[in-house]
Amino acid sequence: MKLSHFQTFAPVCPVCRTQRGSDNALVIANVFDGDDQVIQHGMLHCSEASCQHEYPIIDGIPIIVESLRTYLPQQLADLLYRTDLPADTLSLIGDCCGPGSEFDAKRQQLSTYCWDHYGDLLPVDLREPPHSAFVSQTDQECSGSMTRVLHAALDRCSETIASGADLGPGPLLDVGCSVGRAAFELAARYQQPVLGIDINLGMLRIAAKILRDGLVRYDRRRVGMVYDRIEHELKFSAAEFVDFWACDAQALPFAENSVAGICGMNILDSIHSPTQLLFEISRVLQPNSSVVLSCPYDWTPSATTVEQWIGGHSQRSVDGGAAEPMLRRLLSGTEPSIPLKLIDEQNLPWHLRLHSRSRVTYDCHVTLSQKLAERQPAPTVQ
Repeated sequence: MKLSHFQTFAPVCPVCRTQRGSDNALVIANVFDGDDQVIQHGMLHCSEASCQHEYPIIDGIPIIVESLRTYLPQQLADLLYRTDLPADTLSLIGDCCGPGSEFDAKRQQLSTYCWDHYGDLLPVDLREPPHSAFVSQTDQECSGSMTRVLHAALDRCSETIASGADLGPGPLLDVGCSVGRAAFELAARYQQPVLGIDINLGMLRIAAKILRDGLVRYDRRRVGMVYDRIEHELKFSAAEFVDFWACDAQALPFAENSVAGICGMNILDSIHSPTQLLFEISRVLQPNSSVVLSCPYDWTPSATTVEQWIGGHSQRSVDGGAAEPMLRRLLSGTEPSIPLKLIDEQNLPWHLRLHSRSRVTYDCHVTLSQKLAERQPAPTVQ
């Protein structure tokens, strides 16, 4: 955890924020491993004497979530997953655990997301040998989709700057940062402090290693349970502006009006409550600041209960189950608890690699919204 980011983003206790409605600051209670710039291992405490909840810093990542007793057991596989083991050792572990195991699912997830975020930066000797002209062309066109979608959205922000729709100046949030590429791109583009947050500790550890060591290491799935070790240097020009924290996007541990811009790439359909995410984004965003969101509406009940989906069900409804009209209403500026006004929208392709012979293409709905100058109070829950 960078001390500069701790001071800039000034996190508050999520327990006090959620349960008491109080923005009680977190303080650094213990430093087990660190210096005057970065803490690798330590402990944060709530400054409120009657609370004193603890939040650990592990591998440079502060874990600031409301219920650690629920969160940490769920992340145990991520805490124990090791990319420093030899590739053949991980291969043996994968064979023993078998397909469909938690270990196998973790390797597949990291393979897909690391390729998506950093595949366009692969050295020539680590690129896949083409199985056909189609695969060769697909790799050339598809790797780095997240970066292309992000910059296309940010370019649209710049085009509407006359209306004050650009991000910053000031601290920026990358909500649902995954393995971190968008945070590095935001920092390079805006030269402002950027905080990448995610709930997936395994992905955050990949991002934190790139930040700390300038090195990406993961196993890229070839086919079945066969993976190839990918390891190479990565240097980003504005990495000094970036840090990564474990936070719940539906309960952001930040005060109101504290950030100058937000990006959330493909996160709406990856969390329990998309509307709660929109509420939290609008709460911490400064008035007249902007948020960029992308979403393919690839709903799954394991991530989001059907009742919380934005479209994708109830085809008998007025929208026939379409997602876009529902999101437009939520971003109309008329929702009392979500003072966000839709400025622009577009559809952009996003490609994901599953293995050497399989790619998935999403048609992402990318929106640019702006927070209204005055925020209305959230409705009272009866």
